[in-house]
Amino acid sequence: MNAAYVPVIHSADIPLLGNARPDEDDTLATVKAVVAALQRQGFKSEAIRMDFNLNTLKKLGQKGPLAVFNLVEAFGGDDALSWLPCPVLEHLGIPYTGVRSEAQFLTQPKLLSKRQMRLHGLPTADWWEPGEPVPADRTVIIKSVTQHASRGMDAGSIVTGKRALREIARREKTFGAPFFAEAFVMGREFNLSIMETLNGPQVLPIPEISFEDLPPGRPHIVDWEAKWDDDAPAYYQTERFFGLEQREPQLAAKLSEIALKCWAVFNMNGYARVDFRVDETGQPYVLEINTNPCLAPDAGFAMAAAESGMSYDALVRSIVDVAVASHTARRNPLRIVAGNTVSLPTSLPKRGLRTRAGGKGPAAKADSKLVWRTTVTEADVRRVRQLVADTVMFTEEEADVAEELVIERVNHGADSGYEFILAERAGELLGYACYGPTPLTENSFDLYWIVVNRKFQGQGLGRQLLQRVEQATLNLGGHALWVDTSSSEHYMPTREFYHRTGFEQSAELKDFYRSSDNKVIFVKHL
Repeated sequence: MNAAYVPVIHSADIPLLGNARPDEDDTLATVKAVVAALQRQGFKSEAIRMDFNLNTLKKLGQKGPLAVFNLVEAFGGDDALSWLPCPVLEHLGIPYTGVRSEAQFLTQPKLLSKRQMRLHGLPTADWWEPGEPVPADRTVIIKSVTQHASRGMDAGSIVTGKRALREIARREKTFGAPFFAEAFVMGREFNLSIMETLNGPQVLPIPEISFEDLPPGRPHIVDWEAKWDDDAPAYYQTERFFGLEQREPQLAAKLSEIALKCWAVFNMNGYARVDFRVDETGQPYVLEINTNPCLAPDAGFAMAAAESGMSYDALVRSIVDVAVASHTARRNPLRIVAGNTVSLPTSLPKRGLRTRAGGKGPAAKADSKLVWRTTVTEADVRRVRQLVADTVMFTEEEADVAEELVIERVNHGADSGYEFILAERAGELLGYACYGPTPLTENSFDLYWIVVNRKFQGQGLGRQLLQRVEQATLNLGGHALWVDTSSSEHYMPTREFYHRTGFEQSAELKDFYRSSDNKVIFVKHL
């Protein structure tokens, strides 16, 4: 099995005729959608059902997957065990998508996560531990400690404190799992989806759940009926709608700030969702942190990504790319520790250039933190030229062109149409890439330069630079990255680099640079 193998693991039961549970059906539909999205993008993929025999993962690792797409949500219907595959994958050294095991462990039981939130000053509603008396005059909602997807929640979940212990006991007997009481927050509900990008965590557009269409007297909650029962009116009466950032920018900023603090406190990565209630005074409360949110094409996370302009295929690809990059960064001393958001260029002028990638050279261990920048300063004019010259791959004229593009960016900013990503360590420039939108196209971008210091080649830095360029291109609305280089023997390592990183050769223009020196054009659809 080659490096483009990305299996999708899950633990949903295959339903018997007439005995299907809707959340299990939803997981299976999601698995099918993700497998299809991966296959459309050239990956080899298949669905693999997990059970308590975790040797399945060991056998999977022997196939050499690029990454494992983790959609495990429970074992034997028990959500409390959903995190089990993660430490096994980590032990085996297999990259996997989504949040790492320690964050899943801390966020899966609601009581444990609420204790952590309270400890770190994150706003969360009051709660009462199992068996603890609840003030009789409080209105509370009875929730499962470990089950997610609104299991065990219905219109009768909201009770007075006087009835809380009795209702907890009744539900524990019915569902065979522990329940607890949480202060019910009257107000609005929001779901914030967060994605790790190669430039840090990003909050996607924020949806609000509308309760306006619910009949009078029905609690304003998304319970099991509203989430899963398509025969129930509530299923159609709790729609999500976007636009909070424009309607109420201060509230959107406040929710985003708290969600990102949750991300940091629980040391999350990959992707996650933070659910909020906001009371009538405007005070937000974190309901729960979902470290394995549903990725069905019609679910909230994918809808938030779509609202940001990201297709479903691009979402799936981004999750895989980040998983691979994060795994590489954890195992490699060249670690991603900082990043900036790339601004959208506003002009189109470009010149045709042969894109160059430095060939292999002597490797040197980089044992300090790697810092990433997207800003360019005057000092970088000299540093970029020196880096290009030191690779011994480029002519003096080509070094002049590389220098000129940095000057253009310094003098004209985003209006130059050239974007940069630079990697440095302790003030030393280790590598950089230059890219930008292709003139007179809708969503094509050109990669103009990607160069790595000779001492640090062969350590994956070129691939990290390219992954950052790809993510930034997606963020700017690009869906195709074009690159061209020479057909000469001198540039064979460059062509091999593009083949290894998923580019396809699109064309070859004979004798373009000189006799017997063709222009080879590659493209990667993002």
